[in-house]
Amino acid sequence: MLRKFILPIALLLLASCTDAPTTRTYIPMNSLEDILTNLAPIEEVFEIVANEESVITGKEGTAVYIPANVFQFADGTTPMGNVQVQLKECYSITSMIGEKLHTTSGSQLLETGGMIRLTATADGKELELKEGTGVVVGFPKLGNASEMDIFYDFHLNDTVSTWVADYQMYQAEAEINRTTTDVSEIGGSIKYPIEMTGDLYDNKLYNCILSGALTNIKLKGGETTLKKYIADSLKLDSAILNQLLENHRHVHFNITIDKTGKINDMYIQKDTESPPLYIVEAIIEDMNQIPPLDLNSSMRPIDLNEDLYIGITAWKELNQERFKKKFRDQYANLISDASSKLGRSDVDNYIFASTRLGWINCDRFLDLKDEQKTEYIVRTNHAEDVTVQLVFNDTRSIMPGQLKDDQIVFKNVPIGRSVKVIGISYANGKPTMSTLQTTINPIGADLLAFEEFSLDELDAQLN
Repeated sequence: MLRKFILPIALLLLASCTDAPTTRTYIPMNSLEDILTNLAPIEEVFEIVANEESVITGKEGTAVYIPANVFQFADGTTPMGNVQVQLKECYSITSMIGEKLHTTSGSQLLETGGMIRLTATADGKELELKEGTGVVVGFPKLGNASEMDIFYDFHLNDTVSTWVADYQMYQAEAEINRTTTDVSEIGGSIKYPIEMTGDLYDNKLYNCILSGALTNIKLKGGETTLKKYIADSLKLDSAILNQLLENHRHVHFNITIDKTGKINDMYIQKDTESPPLYIVEAIIEDMNQIPPLDLNSSMRPIDLNEDLYIGITAWKELNQERFKKKFRDQYANLISDASSKLGRSDVDNYIFASTRLGWINCDRFLDLKDEQKTEYIVRTNHAEDVTVQLVFNDTRSIMPGQLKDDQIVFKNVPIGRSVKVIGISYANGKPTMSTLQTTINPIGADLLAFEEFSLDELDAQLN
């Protein structure tokens, strides 16, 4: 019985064992890279035993539970004895800039709850996590109550990387490893991380063919297209959808549209296989609910006297939320067991099971689908030797700019957002900085007034 009480105490004591320096030593700043190195967080190093469970706690509050025997070398062999675990914590804008981090996933903007770099070595060689295992990471919430996900650093090539949510990594890996352009072969090459069962899918209607004049036509009073309305809003009985799916049915109709844009007569095209009558009647009843079309939104004139056509079928769409839940449920017992040993709760911490080492991001997607985007250009007289970031004032989000034709370019930035533009440069033998509070607009901004700064001044400006 005594052992049950000793173990958590021993784990918590272990969390304080690190050989990381207690005070920081800055290097002389003789280049832009030197400036960034001084901004980057100190790496903490923890020594643990490979075949014993451990807890480590970083200076910024990150807690990591490491089960026994989870590490292996690249060749699959298991380390024996001591393992060195390295931890970097990035919770401030300063440290994110120092590590050249961002909060974007592809073209989508993220809000971060913190980023860490977790690695491990033994005998001077890098380690990885064994397949089917994981560590549990607790990120302090820092006052943010939003629901977060866990993202991994994913390298698209030697120079470009992005953040990918853990439950979407299989898609990114399948795409990056794909060697065929044959769409029919892509699905077979995907290695799913969970058993794919029918409850993970939503069956939906889909228009597989449309008259050219209807391809991009919209409904009256909005931006929704006919094609999107059929996919998102028409709800056939599940039994009928299953019939369409199982028999690969495509129901082709000729239709007429009146001058108000309302779809009227619908009848089966000649020389096409006629499905059971109850399916045809159900689809027609559903299609009669479609609101009038905006005839002026068609890319080509519509002749109301001609027979137009539309093909209807069914398809399976993966429900991302149910998929994510089933994916995360694999590690529910590990998280539950680890939470008490971490001494953390999900009230004050975001707690995730991580199946990978490297850069790990506690983030969420920002819902910006209704916001207009622009390519935002920052003009500066230090373009060749400068790093420029957009730091959003209303979310914990940061975007790095890319040098293009002596300008710094930010892509897919939501118009109207309040940001701070931050430029850091090494010019004329001195570290210099320029900041600008502004609102995103299609015109861009000029960032010209660079002045010498100290690291303390920079930290105050950034945070």
